[in-house]
Amino acid sequence: MIRIIYHLNVVLCILQISHAFAQQSIVALDKAAKATPYDAELVATLGADSQSHGDAIRGAVLFSNARLACLSCHKIGSHGGSVGPDLTAIAKDRSLSHLVESVLWPRRDVKPEYLTWSILTTSGRVVTGYKVGETDRGIMVRDPASGKDIVIDKEDVDDEVAGSTLMPDGLTAALSREQSIDLIRFLSELGRDGQPLSADVEQVIARSQMHGPATFEFTAVPITPQRWPNSQHRVNRDRVYDFYTKQAEHFRLQQHCCRRQ
Repeated sequence: MIRIIYHLNVVLCILQISHAFAQQSIVALDKAAKATPYDAELVATLGADSQSHGDAIRGAVLFSNARLACLSCHKIGSHGGSVGPDLTAIAKDRSLSHLVESVLWPRRDVKPEYLTWSILTTSGRVVTGYKVGETDRGIMVRDPASGKDIVIDKEDVDDEVAGSTLMPDGLTAALSREQSIDLIRFLSELGRDGQPLSADVEQVIARSQMHGPATFEFTAVPITPQRWPNSQHRVNRDRVYDFYTKQAEHFRLQQHCCRRQ
């Protein structure tokens, strides 16, 4: 019993340390976000560096990383969510400096259609989402998570409060400078000059959405039958020969990301 209590105390201590470390990380990110006021010179420098030193493929890998969760809200091609703007051709409509600002200070300039509203009803209910329609009779609000439209009668509206973008400040605060310029370079090539997504970018984005074990077709016979003269014997009828070699060879021959010029 004493040993069990001891182990429980150790586990509890580890959990407390882990929680404290997580809290410190959150505080650090929050401070990093708040300690970076808008800087026009930084915008120009990062924009220029992204074009001279940034790597779009590395940026695509970052964008697809579950830690940043960019694809959870933004769509690129046929992949991603619809909570935020579709970024498939973002460089066609936005300047390089605007892209940098959107990454570092997402609340600085928000499209009206992606401005969140909180509607307080007379019954005390709060509905939050994008305002997609309004008439003399009611307001239509779209739930960002489900995409469903909610209609609220004007006579039931007690108050309306305009918010900002759902993209939190400091989301990229933990990125290194190199990662930041890679991400900006990636965004700056999406739809630029009317060009479609490159094959490499398509591959990065598609692979990031593949969650689950990969499979491949294989046979039971040995790769080199002469090394296994008894492979056809009845006792070996269910044996699979050279499975791991076949597996390794199959995936070795697959197209891998990413090609370099």
